[in-house]
Amino acid sequence: TEAVRGVTFDVKAGEFFGFLGPNGAGKTTTINMLVNLVKRTSGDIVIDGMRLEENPREIYRRIGFAMQEIGLDETSTAREMLQLHGRLYHLPKERIESQIEKLLKLVELEKVADRYATAGPRRREETSAPLAERAENLPDMNAMALGFYEETRNGHRIIGHGGDTQYFHSDLHLIPDANLGFFISYNSAGKGEIGAREAVWHKFLDRYFPYKAPAGSQVSTAAQDAQSLAGHYIVSRRSETTILKVLGVADQSKLSVNDDGTISVGDFKDLNGEPKKFREIGPLMFRDVNGQDRIGFKRDSSGNPIAVIDYPFMVFQKAHWYENSAFHLPLIIGSLVILLLAVLLWPIAALIRWHYGQKLNLAPEQRHLRLLVRIVSLLDLLFFAGFAIFFTLAFKDIGLLSPRYNIWLRLIQLIGGVGVLGTVVAIWNAFRSWRQSDRCLWSRIGDTLIGMAAIGVVWFVFTWNMLHWSLRY
Repeated sequence: TEAVRGVTFDVKAGEFFGFLGPNGAGKTTTINMLVNLVKRTSGDIVIDGMRLEENPREIYRRIGFAMQEIGLDETSTAREMLQLHGRLYHLPKERIESQIEKLLKLVELEKVADRYATAGPRRREETSAPLAERAENLPDMNAMALGFYEETRNGHRIIGHGGDTQYFHSDLHLIPDANLGFFISYNSAGKGEIGAREAVWHKFLDRYFPYKAPAGSQVSTAAQDAQSLAGHYIVSRRSETTILKVLGVADQSKLSVNDDGTISVGDFKDLNGEPKKFREIGPLMFRDVNGQDRIGFKRDSSGNPIAVIDYPFMVFQKAHWYENSAFHLPLIIGSLVILLLAVLLWPIAALIRWHYGQKLNLAPEQRHLRLLVRIVSLLDLLFFAGFAIFFTLAFKDIGLLSPRYNIWLRLIQLIGGVGVLGTVVAIWNAFRSWRQSDRCLWSRIGDTLIGMAAIGVVWFVFTWNMLHWSLRY
């Protein structure tokens, strides 16, 4: 019997991935194959750059698995079960005991840790077990742990979780060793350049848990490291295979090198609204010169830098040239400006000729080509305008993203599709203009610019999935 067939997917570092399907679709079997409980008959599984069959033990250390049903041994205590999980992960004995005490306190089982528990406490045991091993993006940086994430600061290990809805924006912070919890919720995300919730939390920590960060070491290659890391970065929490991928072109973070050798990231700003400066304090590890925030870097299998920040639920990957906003934004803005000028100057030129009693001396074929090129330019402009208007309204009223309004997106895509096909006409018109001896130089240059702008639009549309057939976000 064949249980799973044709399953292919990628989960990037820092990404939350929902694996959905009806009963009997093979979800559990697939998960069991990923954790090596079921041997697959074909295909390949690569986790964190390692093939499962070649590095099973190292992969086991990096993954956690929480079952839907309680699967703990009823004859073992909470402490014994956590010790077992620690040994399965090959953790040092000292770390196992240290983690157990923290986790028992976190889930409020320290008083019954050596008793046999009923279903309620056992669910807490099972919840705490995957927390014993940190799912880290980079050693010595904060890590994920079963829905919570570390946000260690001011000398304390802090467990946190945050979330945003349309009406409420909340953060929860737990400091187990201080027996303290801090919850803050706003009815607005705010309009400043910093996160208000984060600022309040950090000021609270500085007031009640004063802390001075240790001095970092001098790095001899700091200047070269900074230059090698400069560029635009794409966040891992993004739409990659859907029509919403285009939103990422304007959401890239720019890392630049300052005159004093520090680095700055445009999105990371201080309370005064100025970009923070990060100085290298260890190999590819940078810290805010005026605070505790850190940015660490590692390289993927191709050598491309990946930035890891204090919030472990996402990382930033350096954009390649073909997906870099420094290339794509000037490309599409320039292309649309050229097409807009072509459309606007079309009636203006006609009025000027009428005013001076001049005629457009073109052969019928040339007239038809000229008309078609202007129509293609107009369709491209309508496509981008429609796309921008639809999603601007959708982010104010999320109901517009329901299937009920798909017809409007399809209409916008239809306009864009015809415009893309019309690029052939624009290119042919540019080619013909250079072969016609009666065309002036400026006319040839204009036709060529329109043809190049149409090509730019096609490149952008297909790079960013704007004509993607699926409307599942």
